[in-house]
Amino acid sequence: MAVGKSYIIAEAGVNHNGNLDEAKKLIKAAAKTGADAVKFQTFIVEKNYNKKSTDQEKLKWAQNLEITSEELFEIIDCCKKYNITFLSTPFDIPSAELLYERGMSLYKIASSELCNFRLLRCVAEKGLPIYLSVGMATSDEIKLALQVINESWKGKGTADVTLLYCVSLYPAPYDCHDLRQIAHIRDTYGVPSGFSDHSLGIELPIASAALGAVVIEKHFKLSPDHDCPDAPVSLDPAEFKKMVQAIRNVESAIGIGEFKLSKAEEKSRDLLRKGLYATTGLAKSSIITEEDIIFEKPAGGIGIENYFNLVGQKLVKDIQSGEIFTHEHIG
Repeated sequence: MAVGKSYIIAEAGVNHNGNLDEAKKLIKAAAKTGADAVKFQTFIVEKNYNKKSTDQEKLKWAQNLEITSEELFEIIDCCKKYNITFLSTPFDIPSAELLYERGMSLYKIASSELCNFRLLRCVAEKGLPIYLSVGMATSDEIKLALQVINESWKGKGTADVTLLYCVSLYPAPYDCHDLRQIAHIRDTYGVPSGFSDHSLGIELPIASAALGAVVIEKHFKLSPDHDCPDAPVSLDPAEFKKMVQAIRNVESAIGIGEFKLSKAEEKSRDLLRKGLYATTGLAKSSIITEEDIIFEKPAGGIGIENYFNLVGQKLVKDIQSGEIFTHEHIG
């Protein structure tokens, strides 16, 4: 991740509708938006649903969205082709193991799995960075999840975890958010924080960048009329590209909080400010009074910010009426 830049994830999720060609189209489209990564979801239905307690239509729906091991190979190759990072959220241990074997660079864990402590142990044991969404979670649950990860961490030092603020509603109304949680999460748990967004539009991801989100995740679809599971909370390519560019613009404007004029703005002082001009002709040795000075454009000579320093000075040379005061006039 570049310094000062949010890591932007195009969440394709299951918007491929179980169709490999659609998945590849999502990858190609995501790469053109400027996203850093495109993310899918990897799961085995029988490892996630209790068959006796789950409606058969729900099971069939989920089975149709499964990505097979063979398809995963093609998806990863497609990401390499279009030079965009492949990611996928595992929802069970076999899927997490498979993604590790396929060389995935980091784990993104969904809010629904924050208390899936066996899964957290599994991914922590790999030593890869972990992005963990915290939708629906209490503070105590977040602490426990971090404890589990740290106790199982096999990487160097403390666990590399980024917590993503998230509101688990689809769509999530604006007034159900508290984007200041991004900073609160960072300060409370001592880890980087980001934003996994389920709101409509692009406003909140842009705002999250200004509030310090180091990772921003937003659902992605092929077109405005793309019929897919997460269509209501997904951006089409044009919208996603607009969001990415807006985030990058915001990042370029954040700065470091030091009150300092840029070189570009310094030039505006001469263009926009007024200068200090003589209201009447004054002879050498005259003492300059406030009545002797008028503020007029263009700027030049002694800067207008030095007005009070000019008042009371003795002229070392004559000045004509309407002439701008310069340092030559006061020595």
